[in-house]
Amino acid sequence: MLVIAKSYRFSIFLFVFAICINVSAQDIVFEYLPFSCYLGISDSALILGQNQNPAWMLSDQPNDFIRYGVSSDSYSGDFRRPFDPGAKTDMIYVASGLHHFSERQTLAGSFGYRNQQILQKMWTHHRMPYLGNPFLLADSSVGGFRLNGILWEIWYSAELIRRRLYGGCSVIYNVDEEYKTVFPKTQVTHRDLAIGYGLGWKVGKTIDLGVSGSYFDFQESISTSRYTLDQEKTPLFFKVRGMDNPVILRGETSEERLIDLQGYSALFNGKIGGNKIASVGFYGGYEHVQSGSEDGGAYPIPQGRWSSDLLFFSSDFRQWFNPQIGFSLTSSGAINVQSATHPDFKSEIYDFRTQQITGGIGIHFRSESGNEFCPKVYYSSATYKRTDLFNGILQYFPSETVGWSIEQTFPGSERFDLSLSAGNDSKRCRKSTVYTERTDWYYWQITVSEQEFYETDADQFWYQVKMTFYTQNDLIYYLSVKAAFLTPLTEETYKSTNRNSLTVNLVVEKINR
Repeated sequence: MLVIAKSYRFSIFLFVFAICINVSAQDIVFEYLPFSCYLGISDSALILGQNQNPAWMLSDQPNDFIRYGVSSDSYSGDFRRPFDPGAKTDMIYVASGLHHFSERQTLAGSFGYRNQQILQKMWTHHRMPYLGNPFLLADSSVGGFRLNGILWEIWYSAELIRRRLYGGCSVIYNVDEEYKTVFPKTQVTHRDLAIGYGLGWKVGKTIDLGVSGSYFDFQESISTSRYTLDQEKTPLFFKVRGMDNPVILRGETSEERLIDLQGYSALFNGKIGGNKIASVGFYGGYEHVQSGSEDGGAYPIPQGRWSSDLLFFSSDFRQWFNPQIGFSLTSSGAINVQSATHPDFKSEIYDFRTQQITGGIGIHFRSESGNEFCPKVYYSSATYKRTDLFNGILQYFPSETVGWSIEQTFPGSERFDLSLSAGNDSKRCRKSTVYTERTDWYYWQITVSEQEFYETDADQFWYQVKMTFYTQNDLIYYLSVKAAFLTPLTEETYKSTNRNSLTVNLVVEKINR
């Protein structure tokens, strides 16, 4: 099956500037994958990846296997928005396997354990405070969070019509608990479920077409327990409702919030060609999400509703002039529209819109031994707009990103493969528009800091190393290391600051032929 549907990461195609870091609120538009977008769970934690059509598992995985893996994903640095953590380390340990019951059906499953440590997180109790949802619960402390969780996953795929039509389904379930390491010791629990389904159709030998969909239900429960007065500490709680003027609670002994998020997506993918001369792949879809928040336990009080609609696409055309020289053209785009309703007045108080279009070209050089060298250049244009209708605040940030990358692959012998890649992405902000009718302390302390972040030019250099080792007893070792170094270019705002990330994946796989 097509590479773009097998391992394609939508955020990398659309906004290479934000690889591995998630430093921009614009990321939400392009990181459509539910678990990574709304929960911050890395795609490497899953057995086959969140964006796959489960119908293709039977044809994509011809052999049974048992796989063990560990993944470390971390970032740190002061070039960030106010509610982004100063540092984060996410460790994931996964055991998985796949078994063919017959030539026409297969089943795969995995179990994973997650441990996450967050440092220097300001105020907010939410795991992903920059989704676009304006309703946040926070307190006046700054500190770390510790998380432990487990993740289950099951995939099933079957051949419905011999060598023509395939069907499949998947279920992913996650539960975890985290707590704040400083007073008032807030506890946050998550219960998350995603169900996927899909069909794949092989039209002859050169055309693959697939459609798939998913439904997900995520729940976040936030609780600050009752504390005794002899602690001589009194937290200050904030109920954020937009870009200014939060509700301030003083002297409260406890606070609770429940956030329910439901959504569905419809996706399509395909490949035409598939020979050694030319091919074109395409991918796209639509996602709708809605969320509601409630405070209190037995007698909940509504705290507002939020919805999001996302439309995206991508394409990849490849042409080989001869066995040694070829080129590729890539394009992708996305548009995201969000809105929120005030809990008391039942009217729209928040509007969020962002869109992006990206195009790139690559030249491929291949030697007779199979080594391949590929330089690429790409350009991306994006707009980010949010409007607080209740407080009378508008922010509009257009930007463009120009980048390049190079990749060298060494197929080597039957025992070893190596891939080296590196690149640089330069984001430049165009003239922004900011309008305010009235402002208070929250606007000047938080919203203005976010504005300065979005208006800052930045460069990011990254590199990646992938190695594969094969043994005689069908054991395979995979190792990948990816690092990124993000540097802001505005000295007045972010002098001597940066944002660096490191991702390491190690997998051991036993193949049963």
